[in-house]
Amino acid sequence: MTNNWNKDMVIERFEEAVGTLRRWHVPGIKPKGHFSAWPDIVYTVWEIEMQDKLPVRLGSPSASAIDRMNETFSWLWHLERVDERKVIVMKARKMRWKSILPVLGCGRTHGWEIYQNALEKIVTKLNNN
Repeated sequence: MTNNWNKDMVIERFEEAVGTLRRWHVPGIKPKGHFSAWPDIVYTVWEIEMQDKLPVRLGSPSASAIDRMNETFSWLWHLERVDERKVIVMKARKMRWKSILPVLGCGRTHGWEIYQNALEKIVTKLNNN
């Protein structure tokens, strides 16, 4: 990989990792032998048009995306403090500061400093490797 990391690149990687984690669906285990005896419902065109449209789900992430996600989340171990790890992940999830600050138990300025310092630690560690 490159040794010219900056904060924006790290933020993008964490956002991609969180998106990959959301898309990664591990199928559930269903008991064998259970089925439904009800017939399938056949809807008319009008009934289909009146139904709520579900959001489009993206497919499963690629193996390389999962590898990048694992690598990216391993960067959190470069941070000694738990609040630094939390703020990085919460910002990658695009949470608002209004939701993050009660978890951190501090004000907006101090929360922003924690976030910036955590990013700087990760960037420094990545550029030194």
